[in-house]
Amino acid sequence: MATVDEPVSQNKPDQISVQSSSGATPIKVFISYAHRDEDFRLELNDHLSNLQRQGLIAGWHDRQIVPGQEWADQIDQALNESQIILLLVSARFLASDYCHDKEMGRAIERHNAKKAVVIPIILSACDWQGTPFSKLQALPKDAKPIKSWPDRDEAWLDVVRGLRKVIENLRRATPPVEARPAVAPAPAQPMPPAEPPSVTGLDFRGKQKLVDALLGCDCLNTPQSRDQIIGSLTSAIQNRINRHSNARQDVLSIVNTCLQFPAGLESFLEIVGSFEGDSIPWQKVRAILKEILPGWSSE
Repeated sequence: MATVDEPVSQNKPDQISVQSSSGATPIKVFISYAHRDEDFRLELNDHLSNLQRQGLIAGWHDRQIVPGQEWADQIDQALNESQIILLLVSARFLASDYCHDKEMGRAIERHNAKKAVVIPIILSACDWQGTPFSKLQALPKDAKPIKSWPDRDEAWLDVVRGLRKVIENLRRATPPVEARPAVAPAPAQPMPPAEPPSVTGLDFRGKQKLVDALLGCDCLNTPQSRDQIIGSLTSAIQNRINRHSNARQDVLSIVNTCLQFPAGLESFLEIVGSFEGDSIPWQKVRAILKEILPGWSSE
């Protein structure tokens, strides 16, 4: 984004910050880019406008710094407050010391600490393999550079669809502020915790059927996409999963580990469902769940 030889002083108030219809606070999105890629950043801003008007996100980039402000301090503050960090990746981005060492370095630190989600967006062909973010699932689909798509609007639409899935997942994990009472009334009697759907009846054969169905889901068919799903689970579950290079063994290990925790499998399936939406593979997973776990509800 900003570089030491590119001082920032221009203010373009194209950020739209409104509250969503559900009352939830918009998710803060930080856009890291090289200034020579500003045409891509402007295109992205146009395609994010609907998410912003719906109050789902509040985007930030360095062109919003007003004259007289310390630009490095403003960038640091925005980075530390953002829940989603977008890296607009190109040869120019990788060549920028500020983008690479300052912004990307801090972004990866926050991602590893599970304080933010870092999403690389590949703008043009470049040698980004082996970078600190190469292990992350990139956008657009299959990490095909924006510049390589016959229609760039279609490429950006694919990016926005991917972002919506991440936003839905984050919003599901964080209920609206209005939903939290300022003072919780004390119940007359202690209430027992709600019982999660029972998975004790999941035998070996049923487990194999479930894994077969899950392997059809796009969000589980690459190591990088599985990393993203696992990163949404609790740290206790993450730390117990033994990873495998074989996709089937890897998904089976995830399922087995989740079964060791109360409501662990339910949490995993909810995350997969949020990524898949109403895809045909996810419909097959739901059908298998109803078959092997009578009474299961995945609605």
